[in-house]
Amino acid sequence: AELPEEVLKAKSLEFRVRGALHKEFRVTLRGKQAEVRIRRDIFGQRYYGEKDYSGKVIAPDGKVIKEFSGLATEKLRKIAVQVNGKPGDEFRILVRDDFKGIWHVEADGADAYAMMLRGMAFSSAGINSFNVHIPEGVDELPVRITAQHGGLFRIVTMDNNGKVENITVGYARPGGKPWAFSDFSSVKTINFKPAADGSRARRVIVLASGDILFDSKVKDAKISLLK
Repeated sequence: AELPEEVLKAKSLEFRVRGALHKEFRVTLRGKQAEVRIRRDIFGQRYYGEKDYSGKVIAPDGKVIKEFSGLATEKLRKIAVQVNGKPGDEFRILVRDDFKGIWHVEADGADAYAMMLRGMAFSSAGINSFNVHIPEGVDELPVRITAQHGGLFRIVTMDNNGKVENITVGYARPGGKPWAFSDFSSVKTINFKPAADGSRARRVIVLASGDILFDSKVKDAKISLLK
């Protein structure tokens, strides 16, 4: 099926990571230093569950260089930290927070990634477009995609020139208990392989009516926003 040009050109400006309880971002230096900016927004009415949230920024040598925490009902939190090193150094941002919080990480002078841990979910997917990064040494990366709200959803995979390779369509049945999936078609698995030119970054567009899980069992699988 043909997709509107505005969909094919869509870019996500934020990660909007909502699940799971334990989340992880990584930042890789392009130069010698960068300012990492972390933001938490509150979303929805899920005021039960975890009473607070916490996180930390970890340097390549394992040293914790920044810690932060707050109440789960806190409306907005912004954290900034200066990181220093050499090009290629990777800093980890670990977060513990339930579905009340939505997290975004960005950095000047560095590349930011969200790790595809089990249960990693995007809030209010709408149209999300980003790159899936296949870890080195992995020939095929299976990614599980689960719609968390009723209705049709689509996953579009594209080559590095923006040409559509495949469109996967699923349907999540509305109703039932929140976050429970009674219809198997609400879960799809896509196997990402390196591009013909050897690139390990594959572009994907997700169209969904609500939150969507986008996770993998493969270690170090990650996503980045389109430039």
